[in-house]
Amino acid sequence: MEKQPDRIDEWVQWSEDQRISEGWFLRVENNKWNLGEFFRKDGYKETLTEYPKLKSACAAFIKLQLEDTREIAEVNSKKKIQKR
Repeated sequence: MEKQPDRIDEWVQWSEDQRISEGWFLRVENNKWNLGEFFRKDGYKETLTEYPKLKSACAAFIKLQLEDTREIAEVNSKKKIQKR
């Protein structure tokens, strides 16, 4: 992100364009960036973690998105193996 700061705007736009019922998002409120998560365990809930700078919020967002993607890929891979 240091070498390509315009990529941060792309990640923010991607977060805003998502249509999800569960997952991670970025949101600005009162000049502070929040990394949030929607989840449906025990009813619909939302958690927020405040970051003073967009760069750090975006880095955390990317990391969590990649971790979720990895977990989904692992589950799908295990399902394929079990079907064989």
